[in-house]
Amino acid sequence: MTPISNTQRYTLGGFLFGLLFPFFSWILDGLFFHEMSLSLETVVQIHRINPIHFVIDSAPFVLGGAFGTIGFYIDRLKENSDLRHSNIEKYNAKNKAIIQRMRLANTFFPILIGLILVAGFLLLQDFSYKEQDDIHLIKIGSNQSTLSQKILYHSSRIPVTLEKEKIRHIDSLLITLKNFKEGHENLTQKSFTLGISKEHQNSQSIDDAFDTLASSYENIVIGIDELLNPIFAIENVDSLSLQNHEAKTVRTLEKNQEEFSSRMQSIINNYEQEAKDKVTNLKIVQFVVVVVIMIFVIALSVFGLKPMIERVKQAFFDVEEANAKSILKNERLEASQEELRMNAEELRSINDNLLSAQDEIEQKQDLLNRAEKMAKMGSFVWDLETELITHSDNLPSIYRLEKGQKFNSATFREIVHPEDYKSNQLALAEAATRNQKELLTHYRARPTHLSEKEDWKHYRAFSLINYNNEGEPYLLIGTAQDVTQEIVQNEKVKILFDNVEKNKERLEESQLLAKIVSYDMNIESEEIEWSASFEGIFQIDKKDFPNSLEEFRSWIEPKDLKRVIKKWEEAIENKEKFSEVYRIHVPKRATLYIKEKAYPSFDENDILIGKRGTLQDITKSEIFRLNIEQKSRLIKQQNDNFVSSVNYAQRIQFALLGSTREMKSIFKDSFVFFTPKDIVSGDFFWYAEVDNRKVIIVADCTGHGVPGAFMSLLGITLLNEIVKHHKITKPSEILDTLQREIIDILKQKTTGNKDGMDISIAVIDSERKVLEFAGAKNPLVYMHKKRQRGGEEKNMTVIKGDAVSIGGRNKKVQDKKYTNHVIDLEEVETFYLYSDGYQDQFGGEEGRKFMSKRFRSLLYETSTSSMLHQRRALKMTLMDWIGTEQKQIDDICIIGITV
Repeated sequence: MTPISNTQRYTLGGFLFGLLFPFFSWILDGLFFHEMSLSLETVVQIHRINPIHFVIDSAPFVLGGAFGTIGFYIDRLKENSDLRHSNIEKYNAKNKAIIQRMRLANTFFPILIGLILVAGFLLLQDFSYKEQDDIHLIKIGSNQSTLSQKILYHSSRIPVTLEKEKIRHIDSLLITLKNFKEGHENLTQKSFTLGISKEHQNSQSIDDAFDTLASSYENIVIGIDELLNPIFAIENVDSLSLQNHEAKTVRTLEKNQEEFSSRMQSIINNYEQEAKDKVTNLKIVQFVVVVVIMIFVIALSVFGLKPMIERVKQAFFDVEEANAKSILKNERLEASQEELRMNAEELRSINDNLLSAQDEIEQKQDLLNRAEKMAKMGSFVWDLETELITHSDNLPSIYRLEKGQKFNSATFREIVHPEDYKSNQLALAEAATRNQKELLTHYRARPTHLSEKEDWKHYRAFSLINYNNEGEPYLLIGTAQDVTQEIVQNEKVKILFDNVEKNKERLEESQLLAKIVSYDMNIESEEIEWSASFEGIFQIDKKDFPNSLEEFRSWIEPKDLKRVIKKWEEAIENKEKFSEVYRIHVPKRATLYIKEKAYPSFDENDILIGKRGTLQDITKSEIFRLNIEQKSRLIKQQNDNFVSSVNYAQRIQFALLGSTREMKSIFKDSFVFFTPKDIVSGDFFWYAEVDNRKVIIVADCTGHGVPGAFMSLLGITLLNEIVKHHKITKPSEILDTLQREIIDILKQKTTGNKDGMDISIAVIDSERKVLEFAGAKNPLVYMHKKRQRGGEEKNMTVIKGDAVSIGGRNKKVQDKKYTNHVIDLEEVETFYLYSDGYQDQFGGEEGRKFMSKRFRSLLYETSTSSMLHQRRALKMTLMDWIGTEQKQIDDICIIGITV
């Protein structure tokens, strides 16, 4: 019998020894971790669940190969030992070859061990990636809870905010709801575009939790629909039922959101628990891999692989480093998760603060536009941010502007002398730096249409400066006055003052004419020397002159004295000119208004030695100015009373028009875009349902504001009589009857009155399935139900009304009847009635009219969207078209109805 070689024996021993490792791992993972019975099916299943077993399964082959290599070289050494005595050279050569091969083996086995470690590391990474899937799902779940809270916030704000703020909350709510739906779909279907691996599977407990979450999710979505549907269906109505409905819906949403957050938190907790279990299994698997490698290395060293010990140790250290990196990566992932959670909370807090902060409200006080003309004086309000100037009617005239020329910042810059304009800007900037509330400026101005031969006129402006929250000036409110004559007088006074020593007698005469008194005061003695004009102007004897500062101050009105003293202290401190207006009480005479202009005098050591100046009697002009201010306040009060009356008239008109909610009971899918130019409107809309015929009317009365409103009230009253009482529902007959009534009521045949209205009437007859139309100048536009290629020309029809208005006719068309148009309802998808206010509105970059063609194109482009969206598109387009430079020029009324 052939003896077993060392190669065979070592290979078999290494293979059997290696079988212990996979067998031990199967028992550990199958019986203890997964609680399975040990069988072939169990082995297959744990390999599918935990791929690390494929690495451990290689141990019998690796050990068998390693031990077999040792046995093989032992056999070669034994065979070579026989040559030791017979052929020493061959013995040495074979030994060298064996040593070389052992070196190769020494290189091979470390490489093999390294490959095993790489495979183990990759499998451990697979475990880490699966754990990352759970972290990603936890993040999505947290985001869903946050979105549900935002939905509740926006929903709760809708019932308690005004129109503009409510629209912003509705838009934010719709965006958040869209993200909420997408997040729920991704979470339940685990979209792989989110970075979740395709092999990821939920546990049964999480799947059950998702089933319970679905009902909470559906309740939130349904609650949003219940909240928004009534809002979209009701326009310009503030009813108690709507408020109760919104409050009830918000409370239901709050309950559903709490239930959704609770269930979502339960899912997140399950994910976190499963992640912790996976981390525990990962650590155990890491430990098993390390133990296997250590036993493998010890076995190799025991059987003679000492040259490989260092490399095995190095491999062991590599495994430890890989484990440490894996643990470090897990810790970083956990830290990243916590950081993301904190960032999410911080972002949520910032978002709440932004939503709760209200937009800055600009407060501008309008001055009276129809104030009584003041003598060479005008008032203004200058918005420094928009460069718009609102002014009284008299302001352009004192600046000598052409009739009809607009006065704005550009006009002001053109007419003011360049040097004075620059100095005024510097004065405003300096005042803003000092945070002054008042600003007094002087400048010259001359309109560009005047020739250069015309003199520059002088103006004085007194302004109150308003500052914004950043401390920057944004509004000037004040008056401007033509002071050319005053400047001329002051220049004359200055000339006379400079030449007083040369021609004193002439100076005194001039001062008397200008009612100016000059003085010179010595600071040390406080004695005052007055000019000779003092006696003539104040009409008192020379012996009664106030020859000292104390005596003169006793003349000054006590209420003004403190201000005068303070102004003098500032002038002396700053070494500047003193100028002030105040009252004095001349003995045995009435109170006078005095303007004092003076200069403090200093010696070479900057010590005050005297004061020199003038006093001017401005009593007449000052009393006139005070009277003008009193009249301005009276006019403002009258204007406020008038506006209050018009507001009351508006409530009456809106009550007669009815609500859009009542209109929607007749025309369910419709919108009304009604925007008066003034408080009350000359446009109106009217609707009714008589004998299964639905009537809708849009009218544009002569004029707008109060005159137009009176005509609209007359039109509404007559339509109630014609349609509701007399049951006339044919559009052309309604117009003919209305024409006769207007002529009769306004007595237009005898008085020559030309007032009337442009009107369009549409009637839907559901039984005959037709749409009837008649118009007095105003048209009807309808969109075809069956759309074709070709755009507006193929899919939109415009039916013009007859070219005669209601009322105000001349003799040629006095008896003209209106045309009745009949349209098959099968052809109509949506139709529109409107006045001419929208298409006649000026705006855009060139300040032109919007025009009917552009208006009908807008109706066509938005006709496929909802009625709410169409109304919003009309509103936003109008706002963009008007901008900040234009104003609304006419009343606007547009009605759209889907058949």
